[in-house]
Amino acid sequence: MCALQSRLEEFEAALKSRASPDRVQVLRSVTDLFLEQAETYSEDQVDLFDDLFLRLVKHVERQALAQLSRELAPVENAPIQMVRRLARHDDIIVSGPVLKQSKRLHTDDLIEIAGTKSQAHLLAIGRRPLLEEAVTDVLVDKGNADVAMAITTNTGARFSSLGYSRLVARAEREEGLAELLAIRSETSPAHLRQLIAKATRTVRQRLMAVVRPEARGKIESVLIAIAADIDRVTRRRDYTGAQRRVQAMRQDDALMRATLFEAAEAGEFELTVVLLSVLASIPIPSVERILTNRDAGGLLLLCRALDLKWLTVRAMLHLHPVGDRATLTQLDRWLAQFTRIEPAAAERVVRFWRIRTTVASSDIVDDPQRDGDWTNWTVQ
Repeated sequence: MCALQSRLEEFEAALKSRASPDRVQVLRSVTDLFLEQAETYSEDQVDLFDDLFLRLVKHVERQALAQLSRELAPVENAPIQMVRRLARHDDIIVSGPVLKQSKRLHTDDLIEIAGTKSQAHLLAIGRRPLLEEAVTDVLVDKGNADVAMAITTNTGARFSSLGYSRLVARAEREEGLAELLAIRSETSPAHLRQLIAKATRTVRQRLMAVVRPEARGKIESVLIAIAADIDRVTRRRDYTGAQRRVQAMRQDDALMRATLFEAAEAGEFELTVVLLSVLASIPIPSVERILTNRDAGGLLLLCRALDLKWLTVRAMLHLHPVGDRATLTQLDRWLAQFTRIEPAAAERVVRFWRIRTTVASSDIVDDPQRDGDWTNWTVQ
């Protein structure tokens, strides 16, 4: 420690006695001394270098700073205050190397720089080997198309649920982003569906070309499901036959419930809708909308209000747009959601639906402001 401190004091004395142009040579010498044995220095020793570096760089040109940044960037115990100053430099030639590589920059440093500096700074951050969710959130929000592409191709980038959803939304308008997102492991079936649903035919063809063979089947399944959803919405259903069948059993509640399970199991959509309509005293168009809504919460709530068994509910979920391809994990989540719904609360909401469909000229389920999370519906 004493020998090192003595050397550094010699540099300080030389710095005080020399003209400003010679600072670059002193900086070069100090840098060489640090790099020769960097891995052996303690934090206290590194702090001594840090203090000297900060004084040396006050009056040196950008090329000398850029070289210092390149040399300090890969050093794990680089002088932290010097690295932080270099990272905040407005010139990307100076800040770029440490932004891309230095482990001495903390998450807070990266968030601050990403929020205040240029797109070139954001791009450099986006190319770091590891990126935490808090950092990618800012990059998704502030970054341009190049930044979005960089973090999407960065296998070390981690995304929050909200950040990734925003990135998927950007893929609808930024060329090339959808193809990159499709091959990331974080892309859930819901995200993949969103990407494909909004993609042009050309983009869909590129998706099929770039993804792994095992992923192509998933894309094909999503395309089929999207087509089925469109068919459900646009096809006018004929409930006449189902109504005649139910008419004969209207006075037998137990029979209707047993038939409901059988109809759902057999995939008889029209009969299932009519039975639910009679059991819940809700018009057929309203029940049809519940069964074709993009969220399964309304169906779960209606079934809870009718005190239906889970086996019947599960069978009906397979008639739902998202249920016909649900995984066991998703079914478990729906079971937990179904169990959490208080029967009394569900009954109040269903009574509210009945009142609205009686009073209003249009079904409550056709209200665009209500088309979403059905479990949040409450009596006003």
